[in-house]
Amino acid sequence: MHPDLDSSIVRSFLEQPLLAKLVTLNKDGSPQITFMWYEFDSSGVFLFSTTKQRLKAKNLTRDSRISVAIDDPQNMWRGVIARGIATIDESDAIDLVGRLTSRYSGRDKVEASKKRAASEDRIVISMTPLRVMLRGLEK
Repeated sequence: MHPDLDSSIVRSFLEQPLLAKLVTLNKDGSPQITFMWYEFDSSGVFLFSTTKQRLKAKNLTRDSRISVAIDDPQNMWRGVIARGIATIDESDAIDLVGRLTSRYSGRDKVEASKKRAASEDRIVISMTPLRVMLRGLEK
């Protein structure tokens, strides 16, 4: 785990159901930004769910550099920005959809969400942070 993310203050912040701004690089080098649900796991990795057909997945297949920004909608001076390398995996994709749906939409939506996701080419994007900037969350 990146040392800047290994504090109770930061972990508590990242456990909130906030939107992440996920940044990948297009073919021409320009940024592609997507609002995403995320999970921050116990090993300090950010997890995202998408389909193989989405531009962000295609971008990461070509160039694994990735950034994420998560800010507090109640206080613009609090947030986390991280850069790192992404890996793409198909295992656990449906389970991640279920966990994300429960976190952001409620447990009552999980089964329908997982059923829909099972008919899609779902993947998991894992981001290991290499550089981190904290704002208003310092130890």
